[in-house]
Amino acid sequence: MKKLEPRDLSRDQCPVMKTISTVGDRWILLILRECFLGFKRFDDFHDNLGVSTSVLSIKLNTMIDRGLLYRKQYRNEGRRSRFEYRLTGMGWDLIKVVIALMEWGNEHLIKKGEPTLDILERGTGQDTKLQLINEEGGRTDWYELKLRVIEK
Repeated sequence: MKKLEPRDLSRDQCPVMKTISTVGDRWILLILRECFLGFKRFDDFHDNLGVSTSVLSIKLNTMIDRGLLYRKQYRNEGRRSRFEYRLTGMGWDLIKVVIALMEWGNEHLIKKGEPTLDILERGTGQDTKLQLINEEGGRTDWYELKLRVIEK
C-alpha cells in the first residue's frame, strides 16, 4: 500500500481549504473578533464594524448555518424581542485562529507607535503568545514540524 503524502490530498480533503471556506471571509473573521471581545448584539456589530445591515444579516446567518454562532432571544423592557448572537463551541475554538492573525498582523503590518490589540492573561496581566505544543506538553518550533495524512 502506497503511503499518502500531504500533496496527495484533494482540495476537498484539505483542512486548510475547508477552514478557509468556512471562515475565510473578512466579515466573518471580524464578527468573530467582536464576539471574542464580548459583543453579542446586531447593533454592536453594526456600529463597531461599519458594515451594512444587509451584509451583516447575511454573514450572521451564514455563521449560524456553519455552526459558529447560535441565536438567543432577549427583550429590553418596552421593546420588541431581538436576538443576541453567541459563539458555539466550534466558534470559540476559532479564537486560536483569530489570535494567530492578530499576532501576525502586529508583527508584520502594525508600525511602531500605532495602536493595536494585544492579548493579556486576565489574572496576571502578562502578555501571552500562541505556541505549538506537542502531546507531552513540550514547546515545538515551526521548523520541527512535518505534515502527514491521517484518517480521523
